[in-house]
Amino acid sequence: MEKRYCSVMVALCFSSAIASAQDLLWDGGSWDSANWQTGGNNDYLDTDGDLVLNIRDEDDDNDGVADTNDVFPLDPLDFQDSDNDGLGDNAELALGLDPFNADSDGDGITDGEDPFPSINQPVKRVQYATNINDVDNDGVADLALVYIDSIGKISAVVMNEVTGSQIHEIGYPGRYNSVTVHKIDDKNGNNAQELGVFGIYEDENSPAGMKARYVVKDSLTGDTLNTYTWPGNWTGMALVELSDLTGDGVPELGLQGHFVEENRPQLVVKDGATSESLQTYSFPDLLHDPLYTQLSDMTGDGIDEIGLYGRLKSNNKIQIKVVDGTDSTNRLPAYNFADLWDDVQWLKLFDIDYDSQVDFGMFGRRKDDGRVQIFTKSGISRVGTLGIFSWPTEMTSPQVLVIEDLNFDGVEELAVGGYRNDTERYQLVIKNGTNRNELMYNLSWSGSLSEVAFYELGDINSDGVHDVAIDGLRASGAYEINIKDLDGNSIDVKVFGTDWQTKPTMFISPDITGDGYTDIVIYGENQQGESKLVVHPLVY
Repeated sequence: MEKRYCSVMVALCFSSAIASAQDLLWDGGSWDSANWQTGGNNDYLDTDGDLVLNIRDEDDDNDGVADTNDVFPLDPLDFQDSDNDGLGDNAELALGLDPFNADSDGDGITDGEDPFPSINQPVKRVQYATNINDVDNDGVADLALVYIDSIGKISAVVMNEVTGSQIHEIGYPGRYNSVTVHKIDDKNGNNAQELGVFGIYEDENSPAGMKARYVVKDSLTGDTLNTYTWPGNWTGMALVELSDLTGDGVPELGLQGHFVEENRPQLVVKDGATSESLQTYSFPDLLHDPLYTQLSDMTGDGIDEIGLYGRLKSNNKIQIKVVDGTDSTNRLPAYNFADLWDDVQWLKLFDIDYDSQVDFGMFGRRKDDGRVQIFTKSGISRVGTLGIFSWPTEMTSPQVLVIEDLNFDGVEELAVGGYRNDTERYQLVIKNGTNRNELMYNLSWSGSLSEVAFYELGDINSDGVHDVAIDGLRASGAYEINIKDLDGNSIDVKVFGTDWQTKPTMFISPDITGDGYTDIVIYGENQQGESKLVVHPLVY
């Protein structure tokens, strides 16, 4: 007995010294060559504390059932699993489940995998809502609601809001930790828009422990049109929607993230028509918070280029690295900005200089004098500046809006909204998109709201004047939408009560209620954590 004890202690003492070799594991009578850390199924432990190592103990958990007959040899509370669902019989009885039924609640998920094994229908919450074109051909736009349930499954419901009836439900494969939803123009020619779901899910076999998948389904039939998958080699994954890079008229899709082996920011591009891999854009780990974006056609080959935006780790300057859209090995000259702004955003704008290419802007607050600025640059030339648009220093939490062409010069206008500390009101300042010095409109709202967002609505009441809005929360917790036209006239104020757990999401929809009026759609969760959706017509 003394000899065996000393031998085990020798193995423990020397395990770190021989880390490069295989450790020796005592099997009760001889030295067995096995990995000490992972071999032997925790045999080096003494689970029941009886001073007999598990490898020598015929009943590791001391529950009176020999390990050879114990499905759970390290759990003293269970020894059998009659229905093979991964939960012991005693555990199922304690939970009020049926130990002889692998799926006690009959929801298609075994009890051992089901986080809610006694609830037939996992809790579903609205993840995304949008209007889609008229799927059932009744002359009125329809509504699509995308749900994620408590076990990560995704489903979409297409509804006729006029009748309140469900047209059909669309299921998406897999279970996800996080999802984003995308409304897509008709891909198969049946006049119905499509719904794409991008999701990230756990995969213990992938290098990053996570994988990403994007599934596009026909909103009319529910048929799968495309499935895009990527290897699990990246962290911080996000979907990037691109223009046509292959010349077939179909936009491409990319997955951006950090390659786990070298922490390199990469963009892996898939063919939009075939789902096949096209190119991988890759850069060294030189930028803070890098984000891929699409630029204009700088090479004149008809294909837009790819850009990577961020701050250089070496000097904190802002840089947009540029790569040829048809050749990921062809690096083009970069855009460079001095370290003069905080809270910067890279903006894809419109054709400011009438050269038929989209131009860009760098949005932020100057460090020296606090002015809010948009620094506009040509989409095809990194040299020079198209214009520097400025807004007051007193504006906090600024938000950028691109407003449709108001003066009919062929160029959209630039607007910034935010809270004015000096007036204690919210303000939206609109400037001519081609003339940084021309103030076109200046609108203000009460400063009593919180969590405010600004919206461009178009001419929702058809009076020939453009409309804009803010939404936010009153001090009472009620959710409010406040609409004005550009002449400053109040169009509508809608208050939607206090029964919201957090600020809900709002969007303006073409008529989906069949009354001939534009609708406001609001969705979120009520105080009980249930999904809540409100559709309200804008009647004038």
